[in-house]
Amino acid sequence: MWLTEEFYATEIQARLAFVTISRLASAVGVSRPYASDIRSGKRRPHPRHWPTLAKLVGVTSTDGQ
Repeated sequence: MWLTEEFYATEIQARLAFVTISRLASAVGVSRPYASDIRSGKRRPHPRHWPTLAKLVGVTSTDGQ
């Protein structure tokens, strides 16, 4: 699987800084405060959300190969 914890941390998490909290919250179906914690790195979302977040920041499976 291309979406590993390490890949999330290095490739996706950093790019979330450029996504609005509202857009992030809407994409994964969480509250704005929780989305803020995800964006800041205080919380790591469940792996089921990683593909959605990858798409949101423009990362594809070919980036992780």
